[in-house]
Amino acid sequence: MRTNPFVDTWQFLLGLTRVSLGEGFSNYVFLVLFAVLLAAAFGLALINWSADPSQKNGANIVTCICRVLIGCMWFHSAVSKLPLPISDAFKDTIDHMAQYAAFDVHRQLVAQFYLPHLSVIGPLVFLTEMSFAVSLILGFAVPLFAPLAALFSLHLWLG
Repeated sequence: MRTNPFVDTWQFLLGLTRVSLGEGFSNYVFLVLFAVLLAAAFGLALINWSADPSQKNGANIVTCICRVLIGCMWFHSAVSKLPLPISDAFKDTIDHMAQYAAFDVHRQLVAQFYLPHLSVIGPLVFLTEMSFAVSLILGFAVPLFAPLAALFSLHLWLG
């Protein structure tokens, strides 16, 4: 069955999917964090556009929207790593990478390095993806984080 990504995201934020924002109180913490990030992104965009009217062109508006949407994707991906240090969803993903990665060297790396050190890698991946999300949603240090996020995406794609 195909899912509607907008409905899926809404259900994820409400904790109605297999992968939720966390357990109990942490669910609300991440929901509030997500709302604060989106509000801050909107506020920063308004400040920038009012301070510099040349920012109000179609290309900048589309870039801003795409950047925020991709940041939301990274936020969704980061919180799916909860609870730390090893979530079932993250372990399942790594297990699949160890079996089905596109190239043998990648499968070997995942099987011999990632799987044995999952309790250390899980929190690092969570922090990395949350950094991508915050950077892209707020537009902070995007030239630094966007290429790193692209490389991270390549790793996931090949996995």
